[in-house]
Amino acid sequence: MSAEKTFLDSAEQILKVLALLGAVLYFLYKLTNGTYIFNLSVSLNFDRRSDPNGGDDCLYLTIRLKKGDVSTIELHDIQARVSYFMDGQMTERKSTFKGLKRTQPKRSDASLEVLWDAETPLRMGPGEETQFSTLIRVPAATICFVELAVVGKRAYVGFIPAAWKATAFVPPVEPKASGEGTPLSGA
Repeated sequence: MSAEKTFLDSAEQILKVLALLGAVLYFLYKLTNGTYIFNLSVSLNFDRRSDPNGGDDCLYLTIRLKKGDVSTIELHDIQARVSYFMDGQMTERKSTFKGLKRTQPKRSDASLEVLWDAETPLRMGPGEETQFSTLIRVPAATICFVELAVVGKRAYVGFIPAAWKATAFVPPVEPKASGEGTPLSGA
């Protein structure tokens, strides 16, 4: 009976270790495949306006981010790439969205000031929304293809970065009868 009890105690210990190892592997798998970080809604809006002086069009891009109800995300980078054909060649222009770094309050004398160049990434908590904008000049009368990329990770415990993308085709500004362009907006 003593050998049987020793065997059962050993088997119980082995099963406990295997159960613990399985739980750890399960949560590591969930953490690395993005279960806890892919909880961000991304939308891209554009507004294209022609230059009254006949130069390049102004393409205003606005990205709206809405955080879901699970955990906090650190935003590390948001970039846009605009592609268009010009003279038979594909041309690209890139732009980084400003305001991605978090501002920090700084006490000076009796008032608070803002440190605009703080190096900490912007964090979005559950349920938060924000937007960023940028301007890219594009040749008039070209159809543009806009690609947007957002890079971030789960705050505090995230090891693997995640990426979100959005795309849009932006047609040229339609000219008025007088020859001036009219604004064209889209979402």
